[in-house]
Amino acid sequence: MIWVVRMISLAVLLQTIESFWITPWKWSLIRDEIPAPIRPLLQSNRWLLSVRLVAALTALFFVHPLPIAFMLITTWGLAIRWRGTFNGGSDFMTFHILAACLVFSLRPDFEQACVFYVALQIILSFFVAGVAKIKNPAWRNGKALAIFLRRAQIPAVVSWSILIFEILFPLALFLPTPFVVAAILFQIANVYIFGLNRFFFAWLAGYPAVYLASGYLV
Repeated sequence: MIWVVRMISLAVLLQTIESFWITPWKWSLIRDEIPAPIRPLLQSNRWLLSVRLVAALTALFFVHPLPIAFMLITTWGLAIRWRGTFNGGSDFMTFHILAACLVFSLRPDFEQACVFYVALQIILSFFVAGVAKIKNPAWRNGKALAIFLRRAQIPAVVSWSILIFEILFPLALFLPTPFVVAAILFQIANVYIFGLNRFFFAWLAGYPAVYLASGYLV
């Protein structure tokens, strides 16, 4: 689980550096939506990012509850500044993994439960996406993928390979290497095609938990 902590810290570090160049909602527009007691904590977006940056750098080398808690709190705070999240899926995955890491740092004897929690989040992210896609005729015949890739036509077999991979991902608990390698390659392709770099690093942090969970089951 220590590697999960370090890798999610790296993901948070990269997210934070990127966020310094992105402007959230103006404070004057969201101020009245935020409870008065916590307004001083959220007013400065740069202050939140600075705290998050220091916390991520610290947790990258020292597994301690304090920097992990600060990463979790500032992740929540930044979501409020965005009136939701900046990048939905990756932000939610980051939050879930940080929550498990915080529990682990406070109670190392809960490591197995934390491992399975993170592994479950990774597995469900693929499985649920696959189930949602396979219900859509456009995904089954390749038209949806053609739209995403801006191509005139994509063979249905390509689309079905993605659907089958995602739906069978729960088998990663028993065959972690082929599924994790395939997932990494799939997400590298997403980075190259769609620029989804946040997804890559957030999910990468959870893959050690898939291996650890598999080891517990053997």
